[in-house]
Amino acid sequence: MNKQETVALIALLDRAGLTKARQGMEDAWLLVLEPFRAQDALEAARRIIATRGDGNTWVVPGDVIAEIALVRRERAYAVTRGALVMPPPEIDPDDVRAYDTWLKTFVRSLGDGMQLKDAEQAAAEAAGIAPVHRAIEEYRGEMSVRQIESGNAGTTCQAAQRGHARSGAAAAREALEAAIRAVTE
Repeated sequence: MNKQETVALIALLDRAGLTKARQGMEDAWLLVLEPFRAQDALEAARRIIATRGDGNTWVVPGDVIAEIALVRRERAYAVTRGALVMPPPEIDPDDVRAYDTWLKTFVRSLGDGMQLKDAEQAAAEAAGIAPVHRAIEEYRGEMSVRQIESGNAGTTCQAAQRGHARSGAAAAREALEAAIRAVTE
């Protein structure tokens, strides 16, 4: 965001009764909001205004940042449905820089609101490979990140389906290895 966009954001929140605009306030807000896109901040402000209409709680930059993070996560989730995203097999997993660059650019692009094909194109260019388009189903693996983080991974892994009890960590590791094998084969 730039200073003009920050002033507009503060004015919008002021008109909604969620902050009290003061002289020089935009400089303090800009210190923390500068790395963010204005479109994301505006969407975050829209959502904050819609849910905090009582005017009893002041909005601070941290509230906007938290809502921006939620907006971006929801955009990425809308495409991946929470699946653990894996770069295409054209990227050598041992090439950490290319692998990491592809992954970060892909997720950031989805968070920016890009469509799947455009996000793949941006990620491929950033990683230095030819664009690779995969069907959306290929991004939705056997196990989602939320299942891994919650410890409920054992209920979806193949070993659990065969009746073998596994810990959540072991099931998560098995699912990740299966996903990697599927991508590299």
